[in-house]
Amino acid sequence: MYLERYWPNAFQNIPAENIQTHYEALLLRRIAENALRGLFIIESTKPSHAFVGLANAYIEKKALLISEFYIEPQYRRQGIAKDLLAFIQNWGQDNHAETLQIEVDKTLTLANQFWQSFEFDLLETAEKN
Repeated sequence: MYLERYWPNAFQNIPAENIQTHYEALLLRRIAENALRGLFIIESTKPSHAFVGLANAYIEKKALLISEFYIEPQYRRQGIAKDLLAFIQNWGQDNHAETLQIEVDKTLTLANQFWQSFEFDLLETAEKN
């Protein structure tokens, strides 16, 4: 599961069956704090409704910030991440964002390579949550 794998410390004291409910409540609280927040979820329609990926983005002081961006490994290298990024950038422009910032864990080498492939500069790194 994405949350358990990539947010190990955030949910360590929560039983596995309650993680999704806890995360949904956290997102709803964040949305209430900032109306310019988007949770973008990609789901496959073939063969069933499988989770493909997600992005969590928000706009603050005319900056579009992407705080989560994830594509399941079996769906990578198919252009899905590039399309998702373009969709989020358009959403940001529609909401008057002028700059883009991406939060990436420094331990995620492939993620950092992905962002650098778009010629984004790695300005600062942080530990994984």
